[in-house]
Amino acid sequence: PGWLEETRTLPYVEARERLILLPGVGPKIADCTLLFGAARLEAFPVDVWVMKALARHYVLKSAPSKLAERGREVFGPCAGLAQQYLFSWERRRGSRA
Repeated sequence: PGWLEETRTLPYVEARERLILLPGVGPKIADCTLLFGAARLEAFPVDVWVMKALARHYVLKSAPSKLAERGREVFGPCAGLAQQYLFSWERRRGSRA
């Protein structure tokens, strides 16, 4: 009891690491959980669509974990909002280009 609420209040890196300890939870799912479930806007989930957008618009190509780190550096405390715009653009328009 209280584990999730406590995790939600931890600093971002600690909360993410704690979620990754759960079976079946990797970096992307941990970031999604923090962004959408805990309103932690510094989370930057990286999937194939975000990887495509970063490669296309920012000439960034790397492993997802490095891209997530770079996304948080580039977009700052609201990286999760930027991630959503990148994801949406790539899904709706960018994938056709």
